[in-house]
Amino acid sequence: MGAKNILMVERPSDEPVSLNFLLHIAGNRVVVVSDPIEAINRISSHRETEARSDLLLVNNWGAQEEIREMVLRVREVQRTLPIVIVDRGNRFRTALAPLIREENLTYLGVAEPFFIVKQVGALLAG
Repeated sequence: MGAKNILMVERPSDEPVSLNFLLHIAGNRVVVVSDPIEAINRISSHRETEARSDLLLVNNWGAQEEIREMVLRVREVQRTLPIVIVDRGNRFRTALAPLIREENLTYLGVAEPFFIVKQVGALLAG
């Protein structure tokens, strides 16, 4: 399996283990953006190129309505793009429940970066 392109929406954090770093070590190419608009623009502009995203990773980002809106807008642009929402503390599980049941959307309410990398790897492997 070749390197996959992961687009990660993440605000700068003080996490002791960088998810970005771990995904790189696992052999992926990771582009980090800091807001949903930038993510949607990147998905739109690169969907027909080699730099297209193979997975969108939303890492403990923003408010539930922002995440919900981003997922809906991404679905308009690239319907089958796998999306992983990492929500440490399960803050948004109830609000995002209708989206979580959607195909190609995975919700992880975990804090363990190595578990997240393992789940992402499994999704990318098919």
